[in-house]
Amino acid sequence: MNRIRCLAALSFGLFSLAAGAFIIPPPPPYASEYVNDLTGHYVLISDPAEKVAVEGGAAGPGWRRTGYSFQVRDPGTQVVDGNVCRFYAPSVNSHFHTGFAAECNYLRENATGWIFEKFAFSAPLAHGNCELMMTAVHRLYNNRHPVGDPNHRYTADAEVRAEMLGRGWIDEGIAFCTPSAFRAPAKSFTIVSGKLAPTAECEDEGINLGSCTALNQLPRMPNSVTDTLPPFWVTPNPAYPLGAQSVTGVGMGAHLIETARPIAFQNEVVLHSFLQTNGSSSWFGIHVNSFDRTHGDYSSINPLYQFVTRAPAAGAPDQRVFPWGDGRDHELDVSFNLVVNRLLRADPRSHAYGHPTLQFIDRTSGEHLYVTLGAFGSMPVDGEDYLARDVVTRRVIVSTTFRTDPSFGKRISGEWITCPGSGPCNPAATDFFKFRIDRAAFQRILDRARTLSVTLSADPADYHLANFHFNNEVYGDGDIGLRLSNYTLSIYDR
Repeated sequence: MNRIRCLAALSFGLFSLAAGAFIIPPPPPYASEYVNDLTGHYVLISDPAEKVAVEGGAAGPGWRRTGYSFQVRDPGTQVVDGNVCRFYAPSVNSHFHTGFAAECNYLRENATGWIFEKFAFSAPLAHGNCELMMTAVHRLYNNRHPVGDPNHRYTADAEVRAEMLGRGWIDEGIAFCTPSAFRAPAKSFTIVSGKLAPTAECEDEGINLGSCTALNQLPRMPNSVTDTLPPFWVTPNPAYPLGAQSVTGVGMGAHLIETARPIAFQNEVVLHSFLQTNGSSSWFGIHVNSFDRTHGDYSSINPLYQFVTRAPAAGAPDQRVFPWGDGRDHELDVSFNLVVNRLLRADPRSHAYGHPTLQFIDRTSGEHLYVTLGAFGSMPVDGEDYLARDVVTRRVIVSTTFRTDPSFGKRISGEWITCPGSGPCNPAATDFFKFRIDRAAFQRILDRARTLSVTLSADPADYHLANFHFNNEVYGDGDIGLRLSNYTLSIYDR
């Protein structure tokens, strides 16, 4: 592997308005972490031109972003505390960063085998701890110098730090302080409003790819009404059903209501199922009323994102999404904001509930697998923790709930919302929900699923996503009103 070469810094032009009256400064630089899959070594790169070069293969094969970055400052030209020196050791093919002037001078002035490359960036140093509103970036060492393979990793993420320490790395303390650190996903998909169709159409990739709101055993909703009237969309529309807010909790900002019923009487709309949106936004006001059910025992309105599921033609790129198809331990995060405004059921036999659903396809057998994460319902929290076959499709379902001890995966935020079915739901401590499934958790899912279907592959690498959706469902007779927003599925590198 070639060393990372120092490239010319990318200059940012200043954009001025009104003869220089306003100047928009360039965005702050960020040090991004890269890992080499061939050597297992990490390096920080803040120079935009270097990032382009490395990702283009100029530093040799195997390099990729991990997704972790933290904000830094442009470097100075002198060895002073906070001006970070970057070194390279050809004999061990590794990089090292330090912002401590004494450490930098020692490596530069002695025959240590470390070659000074450049001042990479500038960052505040800690004096014991980082100052208020600053985040500590720890320096971790793999302790492999005795075998000729030393490397350091710099992280502001507590989970990464704990993981590396568990693998035998040594925490050498706080290397830098930063005002901002984040993790960017390798891929991310957010459901937005727009298309509204029966489930079969939303899941037909010949008709739909991407976002679609699926109507399951409910009639189409061809009727719509806006909250304001043209020409300037400021005049209140007298036909708009103001009572919708009492059903879903969505008031201001609900520009459009779609329903199966003609908008003849303002208050009649709220007695039936409807969808509230605001153009191509990422939030939904959802009302499911079983009174509108067309057949069967189930009715639901489900925001959905459809992926490509067909294998590519010969020579064509494969557009399917395999979360673990490359064999690495990626993390799949599901996140959303949810407020359940009301949930009613007509009798003890009926239930109403909601959960994210991840639908996978096993490329070896062609079988589908549902993974569901219970978020709210009229049953106890453990009532959504089950292994079964779907009563309609007969596909295997593996389910758990948002709680501290899910049967697989990790609940990051959010708590199961209990709804007695005769009044308000118990308020959630937070409306933000986040759940994580890594390769090991998905393996546990497969182990459970294969007890019902041995033809399902036991290898996580064989599964690609068909879609993900949020199932807001009534079994029997009942009524759900809620607000759902920012429903996103993200895949992170490790």
